Amino acid sequence: ERRIQQLHRGYASGTVKLLIVFENPRAIFRIREIAAALSPWFVGGSLGWHDFLASTARLFREASQYRIPVKADPNIVINHIRESHRILVEALQPIGAMAIGGMYGVLSEEGNRQSHEVSIIGFIKDVVTQLRRGLDGFWVAHPEFVRPGLALVEAFRRLENDTADPSLQDLIAALIGDPVERDLLIKFVNNPDVPGIAHDDPRYERAVLAATLGESRVIANDDPAEIRYNVFQALQYLADWLSGNGCVALPATMKTSTGQDVFVRIMDDLATTERSRWEIWAEIRHQRFSIVEFEKILQEEMNFIRNGVTTETKRIQVRYEGKAKRWYPIAEKLLRQLVTDRNPVEFASQLLLPFTFDLIRQCDDPWRSAVELCPRKYRQ
Repeated sequence: ERRIQQLHRGYASGTVKLLIVFENPRAIFRIREIAAALSPWFVGGSLGWHDFLASTARLFREASQYRIPVKADPNIVINHIRESHRILVEALQPIGAMAIGGMYGVLSEEGNRQSHEVSIIGFIKDVVTQLRRGLDGFWVAHPEFVRPGLALVEAFRRLENDTADPSLQDLIAALIGDPVERDLLIKFVNNPDVPGIAHDDPRYERAVLAATLGESRVIANDDPAEIRYNVFQALQYLADWLSGNGCVALPATMKTSTGQDVFVRIMDDLATTERSRWEIWAEIRHQRFSIVEFEKILQEEMNFIRNGVTTETKRIQVRYEGKAKRWYPIAEKLLRQLVTDRNPVEFASQLLLPFTFDLIRQCDDPWRSAVELCPRKYRQ
C-alpha cells in the first residue's frame, strides 16, 4: 500500500482488507495477536474443518492415541469442531470483526431428487449449527447453495428475535419433501448444540484441536473400507490436480435416516487430500494398518479406475483417459510416498508443485524429469 500511495497520492492506507483463514492449530490460539498485527487491514477470520484437521493431524502425527475424525463422518462440524468455532467467535466479535465458519462440501447429483434432499438436509444442519454458535457466516461450495443459504440466515435471525416465528420451519417444509426426514430435521434445529467443554477444563486445548475423540463411532480409521475410501478419492483428486484442476466434485454415498445409500458429490480440494493422506499415514505409522494391505488397496483402486467400472455403490469422476491418463501413474507414486514415508513432507504441495513447470509437464516422462530436477524430493 505504501508503494500504491507513491503512485496515487489519494490512496488511503487500510483500503485493502484481509480475511484470515485460521485453519491451523497454532493460529487458533493466537487470533487476537494476529488481528492486532494486521490492523488496520484485518476484517475477520474463518475456520473450516478439512485444513484445520489436516494441520492438527500433522501436529499430532507421532501421538499414537490421536485419531483424526474419519472422512466418512457426515457430522464432523456438528460433533467435533464446536470448541474451535467458539474460540473464533469469542476472539473476533468483541473487536467487531467477522467470524466465518467453514464450507459444506456435499453436492447433489444432477437430476436426482433424493440426492438433492440428502445434500440439502446436511447443508441445513451445517448452517444452523454454525449460526447457533454465533458465527456470522459460512462458505458455500456451489452457487445452488447461495439462495437457500441466505434464506436460512434470515429465518434463523427471525427465530432468534421471536421464538414463535415459523419461518425456519416453513423453509424446511418447503425444501424437504420426505415427511420422515423433514420431521427429524425440524427436531434437530429445535434441539440445542452439542455439549461443550469449560475453558478451565484441563482438556480444553485438546478439545479445541479435536484431539479428545478416540476411535470414531462412524467407522474405525483403520477399517479397510475407510482406508479404501480415502485412497480412491485421493487418487482421483491428485490426478485431476496434476491435470490442471484445483477442485473436483467426487462421487460418494450418504445414508438417509433409514440407512439407504444415496449418491452425492463431495467437493474435494487439496485440503481434503491433506486430511486423507494424514489419516492413512497415521494408521500405517502406528502399525494399525500394514503397508502390505495399503499397497493391495492402492493397486485394486488403480485397477478399478483404469477399468472404468461403475457399480451400485461406487462411481468414478476422474476417468483414466485424456489428460488424467498421463497423470494417474504419477498420482499413484505421490500418494504412496505421502502415506508411507517415515518423515513425510509437511504439505502435499511440496511434491506437487514441481509438476507445474512446463519443462516437466511437456516432457515424455514427467516423473523422471521431476526426479532429475529435485533428486532428494522424490523416493524411487
